[in-house]
Amino acid sequence: MLDAVIGGFKESERIVSDALDAHVGSGTLLLADRGLWGLARWHRLRGQGTHLLWRIERRKASRVQDVLPDGSYLARTEANKHSKAAGKVKVPPALVR
Repeated sequence: MLDAVIGGFKESERIVSDALDAHVGSGTLLLADRGLWGLARWHRLRGQGTHLLWRIERRKASRVQDVLPDGSYLARTEANKHSKAAGKVKVPPALVR
């Protein structure tokens, strides 16, 4: 383990975890729970070369593109409908396993 971030009970996981961005980069494996999911964050971290093992809600990656021999699958995930409706979408969809 290289780094961890711990916040208070009333602090947002997403805001507290922003501090981790400075400690990850090429070749780093970042483990994260679904509370940290954000498509813009995913693209930013992948752009830095960070490997992600990220638990997300099934409905966020429900567009199955391909089933792999081990039973896992590749799925398309994209900005949520609220971001689209508000015109806030600035990140492309992503293919995740």
